[in-house]
Amino acid sequence: MHHPRTRRRAAGTAAIALGIAALAIPATAQAKIVPGKSVAGVALGATAASVKARLGAPERGSTALNYRYVKTRGFGIYLIAGRVFEIRVVKRPQATPKGIRVGSTLAAVRAAHPSAACTPAVVGRNAFDCTLRGRLAGRGTETVFSTISGKVTSIAVHFA
Repeated sequence: MHHPRTRRRAAGTAAIALGIAALAIPATAQAKIVPGKSVAGVALGATAASVKARLGAPERGSTALNYRYVKTRGFGIYLIAGRVFEIRVVKRPQATPKGIRVGSTLAAVRAAHPSAACTPAVVGRNAFDCTLRGRLAGRGTETVFSTISGKVTSIAVHFA
C-alpha cells in the first residue's frame, strides 16, 4: 500500500506533466478556425473526397458544390472543381486561436486581429466586414469576420 504523501506526489507530478504537454501543443492545433488556412481540420484546396473522409457524409441539402455541416459542426464548405474554395462558419463552437467565434464582438475582432481591415458591409445597417489577408500554397487567402450590430455573424475562410 502506498503512503498518502507518495500518492499526492505522483498525482502532482502527473498534473505537471499534463500541463507541460498542453503548453507544447501550438495554439493553432487547439483552434478549430486557422485564419487563411482551415476550419475543423479541413484545409482550403482539400479535395471533396478528403472532406468526406475527415467529416463524414455531408448533411441533407448538400450538393456537389456545397457541403453542409451546419447542424453538426456549424459550417458549410463551398467547392470549385472538386476542391475546397471557402469554408463559412455560421454557428459555434469553432473559434480562432485568439478566441474569436460567431457571437464575439467587433471590438474583440479588432483587438485580436489589429491588421484586419474593417469596412462597412455591402448589406445591412451597422454591418462591418473585417478582412484578414494571408497566403496558402502560393495563393492569397482571406478570413472575413462579418458583423451586424457589433457581433460576429459569420466567419469565412477562402481563397482571394
